[in-house]
Amino acid sequence: MKTIDEMRPGEIIKARDSSGLAFIPVGPLEWHGPHLPYGTDAIIAEGICKAIAEKVNGVYFKPLNFGLDSYRNPKQLSMWGFKEDDKIFGMDFPGFPLVSEYCSQDEMEKGIIRRLEFIRNCKFRAAFVINHHGGESQIPFIKSICEGFSGKDLIAEPIYSMDYCTIETGLPRFVGTHAGIWETQMIMAFRPDLVDTSKIPHGSIRTDKLGILHNKPLIEEKYDPRNADKNAAEIIRENILKNLLKYIENKYKEQEKG
Repeated sequence: MKTIDEMRPGEIIKARDSSGLAFIPVGPLEWHGPHLPYGTDAIIAEGICKAIAEKVNGVYFKPLNFGLDSYRNPKQLSMWGFKEDDKIFGMDFPGFPLVSEYCSQDEMEKGIIRRLEFIRNCKFRAAFVINHHGGESQIPFIKSICEGFSGKDLIAEPIYSMDYCTIETGLPRFVGTHAGIWETQMIMAFRPDLVDTSKIPHGSIRTDKLGILHNKPLIEEKYDPRNADKNAAEIIRENILKNLLKYIENKYKEQEKG
């Protein structure tokens, strides 16, 4: 399926008149260990957007690369093997060869609103802003943007990917959520071609050295992302899409009644 910028006018009009639904992925460019792409959050969001748009005859966009974050708190720093008074913003860990790209709330708000205005002015019925980044305030802030924009001409709905993942596949859902085993399986679910766990150095994994987050400085064997399972990834994919599709169908029916 093509993104909206690749579609000709007649194709966009057909989708608008068929479902009237548009899907906007959001996520930063951010360090996700040596084995995952820099746009992991945005790529997962885009994969969800594409899969759902295909199912409902909607349109989807390329990602808006916006991400909020903050300085790590003492609890996080201690948990990951740093000193409690270290100053570390987001995933910009000491010694990393690259930095991450974050933004301000004002930049994010302007970017998302501009896209929502475009969708509204093209006379679509609903827009779903799909986000996978859990950085400082991003989830509630996107919700506030959507709530402030929504009106009778357009429903603007915030979607956080993990809210629609209700299956654990043998692993707790919130362990290894940043570049760890769970998030590795998440991106495997939508873009397996972008995962290369052979890039993780041999031996034990230290959170502070590789930026693969865990609740301990040294990742336990069962949470090693090199053990990410393709079958589990497919189960995760189907679970998210099933739950999200059900939710969107309900919202669509609510709008028809309104």
